[in-house]
Amino acid sequence: MTQELNNVVQNLNDDRSYLSELTSTHAQKSKEFKLRMEDRRNEITAIKEAIQIMQSPAVSKGGVHVEKTALMATSLIQLSSSKRDIDADVGAERLSSFLRKRGEDLKSKMLLQLAEVAQADPFAKVKKMIQNLLTKLRTEMKKDAETKGWCDTEMAKNKAQTEELTSKVSTLSSRIEVLKADIAKRKDMIKTLDTELEELRTDKDTAVSNRNAEKASNEQTIKETKEAVVQVERAMQVLQTYYNSVKFLQQPEEPAYAGGEYKGMSGQSTGVIGLLEVVLERMNTLVSETTAAEADAAKEHEDFLTKNHESTETKKSDRSGEKTLLAENGADLESKKGELTTNQSLLDDEIKYKQDAIDPKCIAQGMTFEEKTKKREEEITSLKEALSILSEVA
Repeated sequence: MTQELNNVVQNLNDDRSYLSELTSTHAQKSKEFKLRMEDRRNEITAIKEAIQIMQSPAVSKGGVHVEKTALMATSLIQLSSSKRDIDADVGAERLSSFLRKRGEDLKSKMLLQLAEVAQADPFAKVKKMIQNLLTKLRTEMKKDAETKGWCDTEMAKNKAQTEELTSKVSTLSSRIEVLKADIAKRKDMIKTLDTELEELRTDKDTAVSNRNAEKASNEQTIKETKEAVVQVERAMQVLQTYYNSVKFLQQPEEPAYAGGEYKGMSGQSTGVIGLLEVVLERMNTLVSETTAAEADAAKEHEDFLTKNHESTETKKSDRSGEKTLLAENGADLESKKGELTTNQSLLDDEIKYKQDAIDPKCIAQGMTFEEKTKKREEEITSLKEALSILSEVA
């Protein structure tokens, strides 16, 4: 960075030195030119005055001899010719100086080159060159104006299309990102619903299996208990019949055996029958409770199956809706991707067209259109002034 700065400073100093030298040289040449012009004006004035004197009646009357008259005529012709040569030289110098100054002011190579030509031949050749240059400049100005019109139209059109396509590309890109996020969200939702539906199926299968096992167990318990009740009731009936029909006889005073008097099991009958009654009561209670439990379990199972079915149908509906929206979003995404590709391609074409066709022709290289137009107008004005100078000295 420091090296670049040093280079810039050095270039600036060189340019300043060159400008100072050029200014000094120009000032010196301008001073010398003014002195030459002053000397020539004085010389021309003197010659004109001498010619007037030589053409006066007094001089004519003094020409007695033919030789003197011929000599006088020759002198007058020479003086007249000398006047035209001097006027031509002055005109050439004046025209060349004018064109050189205007060329330097406008930085116009054309005017500077024309100044060199004018120095050598300020009349027919220069006049023709000036007229040709005027025609050329006017043609170039017209062509530049047409190019400027084309550039303005094409740049405005390109800018509008580029902005429109850029907006479309941005909008489509944003929409695509939204669709991608929405698609990912719906896929996750469908995956979650699939998991929940599978859980509902598993819960249903498990519940049905458990219910069937529970029902079979309850039915078996009820059946076997009822059968047992019948047998217990039968046993009680047998015992009651027996004890009611037995009549005990008076036993001898002496016991029939050493163990003492046999008094029968009538004392124990109530205990045995009572025990069976307790067993029977418990069996009937078990049947009743198992039957009630089975009814409750069946109802709870039906309620579970109903809720499981409702939840399954709801989730199936949600899944179907998500699948439909997923398909729509997928189709929309593909459509938007196609639109994005098309619009991006059109945008790239517009950018390339601007870079390849518009910019090289329309973007100012060194000077803007306005600057070029102004310079050409000044060059045309300078050429017209040069023609005017030629007319004065011709």
